[in-house]
Amino acid sequence: MNAKPFMKSVSKKPLKSVYTFIKVKEIAEGLYKILCDLKISDETEWYKDFMVTEEYYSSGVGQRFIDVTKMEDEYFAVSDDQFDVDIFIGAKKVILIIRTKKDIQQKISKVVHTHFRMAGDTL
Repeated sequence: MNAKPFMKSVSKKPLKSVYTFIKVKEIAEGLYKILCDLKISDETEWYKDFMVTEEYYSSGVGQRFIDVTKMEDEYFAVSDDQFDVDIFIGAKKVILIIRTKKDIQQKISKVVHTHFRMAGDTL
C-alpha cells in the first residue's frame, strides 16, 4: 500500500468504534492489516477468506487483496473473545465497526491510524 487510504469519519464510545472509509481498492489491504495487528483470533480464517483473493490464497501468486470497488451491499463479521467486528461495503463507502468487552480505544485508534488517514490530512 503506497499512500494510506482515507477515513471519512470516526465515532468512538468506550466499547465501540465506528470508522467510515472512502471506498478505494486499497481498503482490503488496510482492513486486513488492522485485523492482524489487533490479533483477531486465527481460529477464524474469515479475514483471509474475505480480504485475500482466491487465486492468491490457493497459490500465493497474483493480486493479493480483493478490489472492494467491485463490491456493493456486502457484509462480513468476525468475533473472538476480545473483539466483535463488522464490515459493511456500500456503493461509496466502507464501514468498520469494532466492539470490545473492555475499553481499549487508544489501542484500536493507534492501529487504525497506522493504516489509514483522515480525509484532509496531508501525507
